[in-house]
Amino acid sequence: MTTEQLINLTSLVVALVSLVVSIVALRISQKVVVYTSREFLPDIAWNIDSNERLHLNNKSKKLFTIQQVAFLKIESIGFERRDKVGYVQVPFIVLSLMRGDWKGISKFTMNSHNAFACAYVCPYDSNMLDAIREKIKVSPEADSLIRYLPSLQSVYYLIEIIYTNRFNETKSLYLKKQHIHGSGYHDSVITVEEFETLLKRSDIPSFDNANQLWNYILENHHYVYNVQPPTEV
Repeated sequence: MTTEQLINLTSLVVALVSLVVSIVALRISQKVVVYTSREFLPDIAWNIDSNERLHLNNKSKKLFTIQQVAFLKIESIGFERRDKVGYVQVPFIVLSLMRGDWKGISKFTMNSHNAFACAYVCPYDSNMLDAIREKIKVSPEADSLIRYLPSLQSVYYLIEIIYTNRFNETKSLYLKKQHIHGSGYHDSVITVEEFETLLKRSDIPSFDNANQLWNYILENHHYVYNVQPPTEV
């Protein structure tokens, strides 16, 4: 074997060894990613369009599988009181959707046409809400006992994503899209405790008429200015 042939053979052996090392390293890194995924949240791109459709894209579908999604819209109505120091701010659920058969789908759109149930709490009676809005005029009479404040009006969305990882463990991810007066919408990841608090606070009892509802919110959703509502929106 000539020197040139020996050099070529040596180079080939080195290349093969490098390839084997690379393959082993790749497999090890893949296993490391799987095991460490237990400690991380799934990479999910999401947005809500102008028609209030939720678009989800599970970008980490090799590690996490989305099983169920809950999607809620909550409208917070508020006003300042002139008959009593403080203000009223009460959240109403106006959109509530849930679907639990997304298994295996990584990219999808969720709306009122393809969801199969309410998400924990169904939307509040729209006629009752219209009656309450009618009481809160943007330009009330001078002697009105309430004063409309834009800063007390808010809209936010809550999203609960239940997913499984490669170890068949079921976990949850909670997202919030909140409108802040003067600065638009802001997206955030929240805790299960905040999700449950917001949901519970928005579970307003049903009443026979708007006057009963009005009296309820005056009694139960009145706050003084130095005391914020729980998990204020």
